[in-house]
Amino acid sequence: MLSKPHETPGQPLLNFEALRNVTPLNEFNWATTPPAKHRPPKPVYNMTMALEKSSLNDLVVIDSNPLNRITTRRKLSGKYPTTTAGHLPGKSVADAVMEFWKLIIQLLPRRYPTVFSTAILEDGTRVLKNAVNKSSMHLSPIPGPREALEYFGKTLDEDFLLLPSPDGDGYTLQAYISAFAAHFDASTLLKKKVRDIHAGVPRYKEKLMMSMERYLERIKIGQFVRRVKVGLLRRCTAIKWVINANRNSGP
Repeated sequence: MLSKPHETPGQPLLNFEALRNVTPLNEFNWATTPPAKHRPPKPVYNMTMALEKSSLNDLVVIDSNPLNRITTRRKLSGKYPTTTAGHLPGKSVADAVMEFWKLIIQLLPRRYPTVFSTAILEDGTRVLKNAVNKSSMHLSPIPGPREALEYFGKTLDEDFLLLPSPDGDGYTLQAYISAFAAHFDASTLLKKKVRDIHAGVPRYKEKLMMSMERYLERIKIGQFVRRVKVGLLRRCTAIKWVINANRNSGP
């Protein structure tokens, strides 16, 4: 997720107005929902950004897979805590993480009311309940940024990379939730700009860098786009593959 530099002190990084357009899935049954298939066959693949318009409805996707995958995510998070979630120090980064947290905790019960719901315990504590794995997260008091990232990493079958633009010169990875990363270890990329993260991609500088940066600059707050990336992992857990790949990739 990208965020523009603040033009006005205290201006939100995210547009919460988009929550009004979220379509609730009132009859949603996660156990009988098959995973989406993203394998459009093409005779020729050109080097493009492969972006398409999307909406807040697609930010978190739930299907029949999450219970087993979330169990794996919890194990990975316990074994590799700094590899699966983290953020840079500083108030601006913490504020960005907590804005993202507020967006997600409002999105989940709106989009998936049969899975997520809020409740107030006997002691007055407000919690967000998850019907898939029977877990809950305290919403009061508000958690810190690290706790917020860890909760999403152990509860949602999604990885998130937060890339603010603090200096207006491209976007920088400043926070992440990444248990099933494809081909990279997000913890080693903190404080790197998008152009530096992609430096090893063949022909990126010649073919994609300028067009990608121009495209990202045109994206407005509250606008959503998406792309599909396919990766193959063989005979090992996702996190082990990523660690080994980075260890063997060289400088």
